[in-house]
Amino acid sequence: MFTFISLFACTEYGFHNKIGINNGANDSNGTSDGSGFDFSTDSLIEDEPEYNSLVGRVCSPTGGDWIVDAYVYVEIDTNNDGVIDYISDDYTNGEGFYTLNDLPQGEHIVYISKGSFTKEMVVDVLPGTTELPFDVCELDQPSIAVVDGEYDHIEQILQELGIEYTLYDNNTASSMFGNLELMETYDIIFINCGSYADVENASNPQKIDNVKEFVNNGGSIYASDHAAYSIGYAFPNAVDFIGVNGLASTVEAKIIDPTMQTILESSDATIDYDLNQWMVFNTVASNVEVLVSGDVQFINSTNSVELRNDLPLAVRYERGEGTVVYTTFHNERQGSTFAVDKLLQEMIFSL
Repeated sequence: MFTFISLFACTEYGFHNKIGINNGANDSNGTSDGSGFDFSTDSLIEDEPEYNSLVGRVCSPTGGDWIVDAYVYVEIDTNNDGVIDYISDDYTNGEGFYTLNDLPQGEHIVYISKGSFTKEMVVDVLPGTTELPFDVCELDQPSIAVVDGEYDHIEQILQELGIEYTLYDNNTASSMFGNLELMETYDIIFINCGSYADVENASNPQKIDNVKEFVNNGGSIYASDHAAYSIGYAFPNAVDFIGVNGLASTVEAKIIDPTMQTILESSDATIDYDLNQWMVFNTVASNVEVLVSGDVQFINSTNSVELRNDLPLAVRYERGEGTVVYTTFHNERQGSTFAVDKLLQEMIFSL
């Protein structure tokens, strides 16, 4: 004997009901009126859960900047059996907004991540659309170390973002690179151009192994210009350089990374190289992402000025569980350039 289900729904009033159908004969309890519909309580089938939406926004740890392309999701266990049945997810748009759909009413844990910056919060999803207030938008801050350098100061960008960090000079940085356990107390390590500790790492296999393990185990490293020794020796097949022979110039750069294009609302930016002898890329591996490129003038092996088009200026790559970002340009040399500040901020949040 087959049982058929008929669905009656009045979505305007949020009314849904499912009623069983029998063969039209009266049963012993007299629960049928002969029309074929069974109005007994036992024949009513439990309503399907209502599905709702959650709208929120993601911002920097101090609330000053909206975060683009953060990943937001909720895991749904529809029958509370401990097994995740599906995931409702979204990426934040150019103004930091996200929308999660198909959420059952009730409490859910919302997970948010952007690089090493994360957040978890319990949200009570109400019928219809629940809009979160802006004062819950802040990401939690990861643990950050900055290695001092003579020619660059990425910590200035961190200060603008209100992000806390521990600053290491050359002596203390050298000790840190020799101590993997200490390195792994940090989520991100920034190495400024002109760090003597970075240069010293090139001649210390144990420190290079520590850098490699730090990244493979989930840590992230940002390095600028001459601070290419640690990452270069730890990951020798990632990038190849022509040399430290870039000429002072203003480069009209191409923004390749889609998230950066969204943030700038442009695919172009002006980058200032005010000094000679900056690192010039030759090639990058196929699994290295070029973020920014441009036409570069440099001194070649014949001591002549050479121009190459579309060379990488900033790259990002993953190794193991971690991430490396490297830029040929400095924060310090850009002055108050809005575009480069925003590029560097996005690179920081992507680590």
